[in-house]
Amino acid sequence: MNPLTVAVIVVSDTCAKDHSQDKVIATVEQILANSSDFKLTHTAYVPDDSQELVDEVRSLAYNDKINLIITCGGTGFTLKDKTPERIGPLIERQASGLVHGILATSLAITPFAMMARPVAGTVAKSVVVTLPGSPKAVTECLDALLPLLPHACEQTAGDNARTLHRKMLKDKQNESSPGTSHSHSQSHSHSHSHGHSHHSHSHGTSHSHSHGTSHSHSHGPLARHDLIDSSSAPARRKRESPFPMLPMEDALKIIFETTPKSSALKLRISDPAIIGKYSAESITAPIPVPPYSASIVDGYAVVSSDGPGSYPVVSSSLAGFGSDMPSLVSGTIARITTGAPVPPGADSVVMVEETVCEETTEDGNEERVVKILAKDVKPNENIRFPGSDIAKGDTILEVGQQIDSAAIAVLASVGIAEIFVYSSPSVAVFSTGNELSDVFSEGDPTTSVAGVYDANRPYLLSAVRRWGCEPVDLGIIPDDSESLISRIKDALESHDIIITTGGVSMGEKDLLKPTLEKLGATIHFGRIAMKPGKPTTYATLSLNGKQKQIFALPGNPASAAVTFHLFILPALRVRSGIIAQSYKAAGLPIVKVKLESDIKLDFRPEYQRAIVQYNSSSNCLMARTTGFQRSSRISSMVASNALLCLPSSDSVARGTVKAGSLVDAMLTDVLYTS
Repeated sequence: MNPLTVAVIVVSDTCAKDHSQDKVIATVEQILANSSDFKLTHTAYVPDDSQELVDEVRSLAYNDKINLIITCGGTGFTLKDKTPERIGPLIERQASGLVHGILATSLAITPFAMMARPVAGTVAKSVVVTLPGSPKAVTECLDALLPLLPHACEQTAGDNARTLHRKMLKDKQNESSPGTSHSHSQSHSHSHSHGHSHHSHSHGTSHSHSHGTSHSHSHGPLARHDLIDSSSAPARRKRESPFPMLPMEDALKIIFETTPKSSALKLRISDPAIIGKYSAESITAPIPVPPYSASIVDGYAVVSSDGPGSYPVVSSSLAGFGSDMPSLVSGTIARITTGAPVPPGADSVVMVEETVCEETTEDGNEERVVKILAKDVKPNENIRFPGSDIAKGDTILEVGQQIDSAAIAVLASVGIAEIFVYSSPSVAVFSTGNELSDVFSEGDPTTSVAGVYDANRPYLLSAVRRWGCEPVDLGIIPDDSESLISRIKDALESHDIIITTGGVSMGEKDLLKPTLEKLGATIHFGRIAMKPGKPTTYATLSLNGKQKQIFALPGNPASAAVTFHLFILPALRVRSGIIAQSYKAAGLPIVKVKLESDIKLDFRPEYQRAIVQYNSSSNCLMARTTGFQRSSRISSMVASNALLCLPSSDSVARGTVKAGSLVDAMLTDVLYTS
């Protein structure tokens, strides 16, 4: 097997200027020389806290396809140590285990390791690890990481994880028990793939003895398509779903942990596509705003100690002019416009409303003498000083901050014309069902139309578009296994997120779950303890080095609308670059509202469509439902601007929430005022 390729990037102002000052690369070369798994093929030097580091890593990962990228330096606490901030936004999948390994190893040697801020994860098909800058620290960290890094790199490159596990275990067996007929091997495989609706921890301990005694224990995920066999006759089909009923919190956590970050791209601030994007870099002001002392009003620049009186107008300062303006001396004034530079010698500006023109030039166009009426004029009045709005070096945009019109204005004010932002995911939407008619292509609804109009797809397409992504309409797919496999497979090749509706329950034509398994996707859950939306299904598939997400929503329109806001919208935002520590933080805002009337609870947590408005008389947010909440009733979404988050009946006495009670409401639209 060919050795894995390694790149080392030294992050140091000193070494970037003089490579001979570096001792790290020689250290790494020596360590890798003792390993047959790796080959150092690329080295580079970049300054501290520079865009060069980002460009180098991105180029190595996407263009040169290096297996392992190691950065050395910039992970501490000094002001120049910005490697984690530069590399963090590039990471598509976090590798917290590698980070833990680095810290645990270093802490066993020195308590100063608590000051380290390592980052690790994957970018495209490369594993990226940030290490300290000293040869000693690099040696300690690599000694801990090297035994597992080949496995991590091979998995990231696309090799089969199960085969790699077997190889590692076999190697371990051979090392621990060479040439013996009595072997004892113990494998602890912690598979945090979240299996099918729960965290799957497979602790497989096997004892193999020559006298034939064997003990095996395994808790792996079941082959679901064996349990949901779409080819079975109706009378022989399963009557209960094999998928456990997953609590809502668990479902949200699984999706959050399996949602990758977006890659970055550079856009000009004049590009309409930049609005709504999230910044992929932290930006500081290269110049102060204003760059000079500027007038806040139209009026006259004066020497404040002169006081009221009549003064000759000796010059004028207009916005955008006056770089060679003569100094103002006591006893004279200068006409000045808003935003214009204050003349040297002047220390205050009197607004035009507090003056009178006493004498003009012969043609009457210019002022010769102006009377200052203002009393007690103080120094610095009506003047903006350099950097008083934005100081040079101020952070004007954080990583993960959404770009709006105000952000565009601030960037423009300091002369920044383009920035790196996170790209939005590519989203495909289709509906399933033989009974569906397409409103986009069918004729007059008053004529005979076979089946029912598909409302889900138009809703989801507009919802995805509303929240900043441009979806692709894949139409309606019939309830046919071959059609589903072909269309979903094609969609996965071109898109990051696939949204489907219908075909996820237990009916004869509910083919989504077995279809996803046939395609090799991992179904993380197939049922959720919620109303509406119980059969919501979530799956992932790694394809061409990218994590694909499939959200298979129920076919009832209200269910599809509710589950979009709960599950898909946060995924769209995370993949678009929002910085969030939890799935809820990536979702819609939640507020406390007071109910206008009693609401009977269900045995499952329920999300009722509601209208929330601010009541000025009671000074609080009031909520009322939109009426009958049946999951097929799409009209329950019309005019609603919130989802009431209602607990199950088990958690509230008598199964009713009384009028006046406070409950959580997830805001899906703007608030109204009564």
